[in-house]
Amino acid sequence: MQSKVLEEAGIEPASVPHTVGDVIFREVVNTEELKFVIGNISPGGGTTPHIHNNSTEIYYVVHGNPTFDVGDQQIEARPGNIIRIEPGTLHGVKNLSDAEAKVILVHIAGSLAAV
Repeated sequence: MQSKVLEEAGIEPASVPHTVGDVIFREVVNTEELKFVIGNISPGGGTTPHIHNNSTEIYYVVHGNPTFDVGDQQIEARPGNIIRIEPGTLHGVKNLSDAEAKVILVHIAGSLAAV
């Protein structure tokens, strides 16, 4: 699905309080227990370290080379990588490259997070 289609469908970029630089998250699905998000991270952009106590996040890298800080690990991701963040884990993502990175994020909360 193209971003233009999402914009025409009336889906606005999400407001995420812990972002730095140009990060556009478009929520495709947003329920209490499940969010499906497409994220474009410009060079120098990303999220500040944060924790979700009751949810799991799964990132799929579409293109670019974002860097994930997960607990005490730093993961330099590439297209096709899947990064799973367990509840209660300090994490963040940043784009240290010169090209935009695109990720798909599935945010799973509540009873679904235990799956």
